[in-house]
Amino acid sequence: MDVIDKYRNEDLMVERNPYLYYTLVEIVNSVGEDQEKRLKDIRKKMESDISVLKQKRNVLFEASHRFMEESKAVHRSKANPVMSLEQAGEDASAFMHQNLNFVVLLFEIVDAIQRLYSDIYNMSKSLKKPNIISSGKRITDFFDMANFDRVTREIDLNGRALESYAMNIDSFNNNTNLGQKLGENLYRGLEEYYKMLLNRHSVQGTKIFRQPVITDIAIRIFENVDSHGEIESGKKKNEVSAYTLRKAEVLAKTLKDDMVHDYLVQPDSFLRFIGESLINLELFVEAINEIYRPQLEKLYENFGQIAPKKSSKLQEILANISDINPSNISYVESKKMLTETEKMMEEIKTETLKNVVELIADKETSFEKLVDYILERKAELKKFFHEENCFYVCKIGTGNMFAGEAPGGLEVVPMERPKGNINDIIGSGFDEVREFAQSIKSSAKWHNLFVATSPSKSADKSNVLLIGPPGCGKTEVMRAIGAQTESISIFAQSSDFKTAWAHESNKNPKRLFEAGIKMNKEANKHVNFLLDEIDEILNNDFTLNNDNLTKEFQILMDGIVSYPNLSVWGATNNPERIPTAILRRFSKVLIVGELDEAQRIKLLKHYMGVMPLDEFTEEQYNEWSKKLEGATGDVVRKVADVVWRKKMNKFVTTHEKEAEEVLNWINSQGEFKIQKLDRTEFKKVLGQKMKVYAKDVDSSIEECINNVAISQEIKDAIDTYKKAKEFLNKLKKERHAEEQTEEKTEEKA
Repeated sequence: MDVIDKYRNEDLMVERNPYLYYTLVEIVNSVGEDQEKRLKDIRKKMESDISVLKQKRNVLFEASHRFMEESKAVHRSKANPVMSLEQAGEDASAFMHQNLNFVVLLFEIVDAIQRLYSDIYNMSKSLKKPNIISSGKRITDFFDMANFDRVTREIDLNGRALESYAMNIDSFNNNTNLGQKLGENLYRGLEEYYKMLLNRHSVQGTKIFRQPVITDIAIRIFENVDSHGEIESGKKKNEVSAYTLRKAEVLAKTLKDDMVHDYLVQPDSFLRFIGESLINLELFVEAINEIYRPQLEKLYENFGQIAPKKSSKLQEILANISDINPSNISYVESKKMLTETEKMMEEIKTETLKNVVELIADKETSFEKLVDYILERKAELKKFFHEENCFYVCKIGTGNMFAGEAPGGLEVVPMERPKGNINDIIGSGFDEVREFAQSIKSSAKWHNLFVATSPSKSADKSNVLLIGPPGCGKTEVMRAIGAQTESISIFAQSSDFKTAWAHESNKNPKRLFEAGIKMNKEANKHVNFLLDEIDEILNNDFTLNNDNLTKEFQILMDGIVSYPNLSVWGATNNPERIPTAILRRFSKVLIVGELDEAQRIKLLKHYMGVMPLDEFTEEQYNEWSKKLEGATGDVVRKVADVVWRKKMNKFVTTHEKEAEEVLNWINSQGEFKIQKLDRTEFKKVLGQKMKVYAKDVDSSIEECINNVAISQEIKDAIDTYKKAKEFLNKLKKERHAEEQTEEKTEEKA
């Protein structure tokens, strides 16, 4: 509170107390020329500092403006999945977090400091000594009305200026800690940025190159070059538009400005600038207070106030800012388990980041070289996803307000390619599946020839429906199709289509097919849609929202609009739930995975063959196969699992020394990878220590058959095959009856 506030109501306090008026006159008259000269010198120094700050601010404004605009551009298209920092929500809060980068912070901090300097400078202008019009006489006798009238007029004339001048002197003394207050605000902004970097490098495990700030800028630059997705859409590096190149040029050139570049390479120097600016600001205020110290003391003395205590915590705040220096952040390797594909992606990301950082740090590197490298890497990443990692999954998107994308829309994202070989799958119908898969490959390779000779003048509909109980191998087929690098596979399930957002579910099938068409054009590969438990997606059920997808798929699979080079692979154990109109759109409807005696023996040998076996006779295998009558491939594998678990647990607990020897042999072969293990040699080494005997298999089969869950699985499999055959036979009869009716109608006509 100002020292004269307690005297003020709505009128000037000097109007009520002439003594206070004379006191203020004396205070103003006591300001000497030397004091005004010292104030003028301080203001001149402040003018120089403000001029420098404005130049910094203008440069940083341009840089931050470009980064802000380009951050919006990232949200108008999909960021590269390898370099993406935030793969979760694309909502407004995520957009603001995306803009939290060092270039924007530079501008905001310099702008705040410059504005406070200007405010202090403008406050100092109010300390100009007012001109007082006075007769020089005082009230000596209040009964002298002429003298009283004269002084009253003087008070009316000068009072407002005197009071204002006194308040301005006092305000400087009350604002000594302005630098501290600004420092607290700057600390909060820097802390948010620091926490973001700390999470990235010490939690997520992103490697640091040179230091975290320039690594952050390298990530931003990589994301923003070609942010509109021309490379993503399939264009080659030398085919991107002049528009994309111009935006990349503007962004890259920003980093070559001397001041911006120096702060990015050495963020410590910027933190020093903050400290020096805040200290100088407080020194300016303190120096002005010191000039008017005599007047302040007299002001407090006459108005009965105690001078405020000075307790600046600026040094403590600057110490806190020093603690959140981004250069202090260390890289901590992520504890997250990575798949082989994710490891490969991480290696690509690391190499790319390292090179982008070096190109940015080298001031002599041209922006053309930087942009050219980034476009080249994006093209290579695109090729990697379509050729090496040719497997994708679906998810429900959160929407993108900047791209006009509604929440609830289906998105297709890369995932690790599954492992599997279609030639290893045993059971009825799988030979036909293999032949059909091969025909799809041939049709894709010789597409134009197939179309030219097609009776329907179009490519053959290559949709496949696999029917069988759980554990029969349907999913294994899809896994094997997804493992093929000659084609691209997109896995989808019921939950990937249905959403609470109104009317978005019905649009998701088309989004899926459009994504497949896009990938086909980009990679020139056949695209497979893998729909496990397809009856959960395509059925006659209707919800309250009426979001049944049957008609949508019906149009897409065989409608007016052609979707060539796309195949739908469906798997179900409830074919009767699928509408007949959908069944007609499958080129192949196959009951698969039913095992005869010979096939069960073959599977037993396959699953048991990974361990060293005693010499089993064919009679023993025949006996085991009969005991497993009606079992699916999954049940046969469970028999082998029980043998493996029991034998290995007993081996490592009762023969620890021998187990250690086998483990040492495995580790001596180099980094352990199951795919590279020499099975033949391994079985020789292990076979010298332990073997699987017939009694082990007998015990395992007995245990599985007596297991309620497994026995029910066998029963359900038998029932499923029976119902499926009856259902398909019924459809055949109905179709045959329809054909006969059509023939009779034609004969009558």
